[in-house]
Amino acid sequence: MIEKMHEAESYERKNKGGHTMNRFKCPACGGNQYTACSTAQGCIYCGHQKLEKMDKLEPEEGEGMREIKFRGKRLDNGEWVYGSLIQYENGWIICNFIGDAYQYEVDPSTVGQFTGLKDKNGKEIYEGDVVRIDDLGIGIVDYEEGRFAMRRREERFCWPVYCRIDHSPFVPEVIGNIYENPELLKENGQ
Repeated sequence: MIEKMHEAESYERKNKGGHTMNRFKCPACGGNQYTACSTAQGCIYCGHQKLEKMDKLEPEEGEGMREIKFRGKRLDNGEWVYGSLIQYENGWIICNFIGDAYQYEVDPSTVGQFTGLKDKNGKEIYEGDVVRIDDLGIGIVDYEEGRFAMRRREERFCWPVYCRIDHSPFVPEVIGNIYENPELLKENGQ
């Protein structure tokens, strides 16, 4: 059981064992971790080494998890649709019940999940996008080893896409996707 301390000490809480709880936030992936220690050794989600000790134990509004949504190409006309993914025995559907409600059957080979990030131009980054990163070249956004990454050639070099754009020396730009722009990969030996 956790008991609330004085307002001036709102970032610290004590449990019945007398241990002070602290919250640390990763500037790379935005993950929160809680510990009774006064320091944290690195992010348990992405491995980033430097964490920020937060003033409050509770995250502020908007500090939550990334938005979970998908995209896929409609089977009937080939247009991209965005929303929740439903797999059923005869196929896959992407639906949205907010605003203009819709549901469309999509080609499963085109389905990609939103990474929760936007590129340097504000465009959302999805699995299957082809991105350019200065000094690293061109690669494909992929999900592997429990995280989104950029894969280049057969090396499977990975740059962790989970890093927030404003805290990373690597700033991606979406230049296409593997479904509509396969020539981008051929031009770069992929």
